[in-house]
Amino acid sequence: MFLGCSVQKKYNEVQIQVKEIVVFLDFQERGYTTAGAYTHFNDLERDGVDTVVLLKDELNSIESVLK
Repeated sequence: MFLGCSVQKKYNEVQIQVKEIVVFLDFQERGYTTAGAYTHFNDLERDGVDTVVLLKDELNSIESVLK
């Protein structure tokens, strides 16, 4: 097996701003296709599944990592 990577230009001037992250408290044992994931999240919202909304400090930490 060959693993390689390519050099990519850094974009330090790009501003990353995370506005909101919501985690649904729903754990499935199966995977999803892209279309299946979209419909599953629609179902989660419709069914009112419990969620955790990250706090501003947590969002700031994630933004720092992404930068």
